[in-house]
Amino acid sequence: MQKKFPWHPDTTGPFNAESSMNAEDIANLKKWGFTAVRLGVMWPGVEPSPGQYNMTYLKVAALLTHTVELSTVICCLPLLLT
Repeated sequence: MQKKFPWHPDTTGPFNAESSMNAEDIANLKKWGFTAVRLGVMWPGVEPSPGQYNMTYLKVAALLTHTVELSTVICCLPLLLT
């Protein structure tokens, strides 16, 4: 996840060492021996304004978690308040 809008990495575009978490990134993590990753959930991404919840952000977080776990890498999603 990212600490700025849109609060989540690009999951479909080309590899970018600073802003992607796509199939190539996940394959690299597995190839390099990583067995766990920590994907933070940024509260401003969840609730951009009081009472308004960003369902797109939550769906991307859920999909990314599921995708990472399918690669046999354990995923931890802590909530980060900023």
